Amino acid sequence: MSRTHLLFDLDQTLMASNSSGGAAMSRAFEQVPGAAGAFDELNYQGRTDLWIIRAVAERSGVAESTLMRAFRDDYPRLLREEMSQRNPTALPGVVALLEALAARDEVVLGLGTGNWRETAFVKLGHIELDGYFETGGFGDRHDNRPDMLREGVEALGWEPGERLVVIGDSEHDMTGAAAIGAVAVGVATGAWSQDELAAAGADVALPDLSDLDRAITALLA
Repeated sequence: MSRTHLLFDLDQTLMASNSSGGAAMSRAFEQVPGAAGAFDELNYQGRTDLWIIRAVAERSGVAESTLMRAFRDDYPRLLREEMSQRNPTALPGVVALLEALAARDEVVLGLGTGNWRETAFVKLGHIELDGYFETGGFGDRHDNRPDMLREGVEALGWEPGERLVVIGDSEHDMTGAAAIGAVAVGVATGAWSQDELAAAGADVALPDLSDLDRAITALLA
């Protein structure tokens, strides 16, 4: 049986985080001497967490290792606090789509997210989607999306000749998909419109995932 491997972005693709992650990151960096304000106005949408840490280090002059330690020690707790107040939710159609995909033996579900592995599952657990995913590519070790996605490809056990699809809401998801030779499916539930996702290389650009038949066709056709 020929398999289809799907790598889903998380924030603004599967879930509306209501700025929980950004607020928690800001609080984590504010606690580091010398880093206050370095996260402010940083355009981090579509980036990996490691990219963010390195950008803050460059802006502030604080050692990357110091920021990494603070991020690791404080961010998961702060993220839980922010989510409890901001009430993140799954985006329209996501639960029905994941249920339909999980029922197919030929489909392998994975994450291709810039979140750290731990905090990706913290977010998924909060909206009760963690049961659909076990592995993927994460932002712990990679400051660029193609390398993060390659980690996901390896984790899912993809083999040449099998279908590989990256699903995301940003231009970085689309260019990352192209870099690894995957089909790129854009979802305009974040900062990028359908036209912008198409211009960035999306093979298919959807307004959201609420049309189950259309979404399945885009992912599996």
